[in-house]
Amino acid sequence: MSSIWDLVAGHDEAVAMLKEAVASERVAHAWLFTGPPGIGKLHTARVFAAALNCPAGGDGTCDTCRRILRGVHPDVHLIVPEGDNLLVEDVRAVREEASRTHYEAPTGVFILDEADRMTEAAANALLKVLEEPPPEVVFVLVVRSAEALVGTVPSRARTLPFVSLSLAELTAALGDDLQLDPDQTAWAAAASASRVHWAGCCSSAAARVPSAWRTSRPGGLLPTRAMMRPRSGSVSRRGTPGRGRSTSPSSPWASLKRCSHL
Repeated sequence: MSSIWDLVAGHDEAVAMLKEAVASERVAHAWLFTGPPGIGKLHTARVFAAALNCPAGGDGTCDTCRRILRGVHPDVHLIVPEGDNLLVEDVRAVREEASRTHYEAPTGVFILDEADRMTEAAANALLKVLEEPPPEVVFVLVVRSAEALVGTVPSRARTLPFVSLSLAELTAALGDDLQLDPDQTAWAAAASASRVHWAGCCSSAAARVPSAWRTSRPGGLLPTRAMMRPRSGSVSRRGTPGRGRSTSPSSPWASLKRCSHL
């Protein structure tokens, strides 16, 4: 039988804790997902929200699960900083929305991505919500580290640490999801620097990178020196013809460049 948790690559300990909390119906009102960026914390938060609200017990295929994973469910909210910081006005809006009646889900979920970018005023406003949480509402704060948060917010949440996936875990996850040759999958996993978010983008580039450009190195499958050589008609960073690598939309380098911004 399929499970929504099968959509999470690795992070077995974190998934086990979340599954146990959902199954026991003793879910903390606030969670702190800590770890390096791009390793799957935000995706896991969405899966957690789906498991909390799935009428089929977390099958991952029902309409509720699909809408939550796509980010279009009215009771699951994603809050991200629009500028350099998450401001007090943003947190006040969260507090107001959390106090309202849910549209359809039994549990409202508020996912605050990059919550370590909250200002001190925003953290204090959030602290008031966490001290007196609305009923049937769960907050998930996605951060790099608990220490990066302002004030005593971490003390009001259950911390769940996430670690970077091993090369073997990431390669296996890509192999399950993509129709690529094993060497292409391994190259994408190595090029992603253990970042799940990057790996999917790198895999699309791997499908177009000639096999002669991939070689085994101690650190994994990495670009060879032949990939780095200037090619005729390419464009450099300064826009000088004949120097650097092509960054046209169809080039594998374009995909890899987009990965670096995820």
